[in-house]
Amino acid sequence: ACEAVSSAGLPLLQAEGEAAVCEAAEEARAALVEEVAELDPDGEVADLFLAEEAVPAATLAAAIRQLALCSAAVPTLCGASLRGVGVEPLLDAVAAYLPSAEERPAPLLSPAGGGGGEGGGGGGGGGE
Repeated sequence: ACEAVSSAGLPLLQAEGEAAVCEAAEEARAALVEEVAELDPDGEVADLFLAEEAVPAATLAAAIRQLALCSAAVPTLCGASLRGVGVEPLLDAVAAYLPSAEERPAPLLSPAGGGGGEGGGGGGGGGE
């Protein structure tokens, strides 16, 4: 059964027609759990999936984050910024799933101009 709850965990009343949307959301979540379990067969989500137990939202989010950090998966969201639809969930997903600056390796930078050598520098003038 699909129970809508607020972010505070309080039950919400459902209007007519919302049951179909709720059912579709449950089916999409089940597909997401299955996909995460397949991508990380040794993870906690896979263990819960194979035991046919419920996967807590925090556990699923942590697994998605780990898959994103190791480039095994790319979290994908959709929305319409012109209408403001999906912007807040997108920003929440960036904060939740993508690495912070401290979690990324330092970029390898080369000095501007290349510093000589064949093919380096790209300056062009030969001094003649």
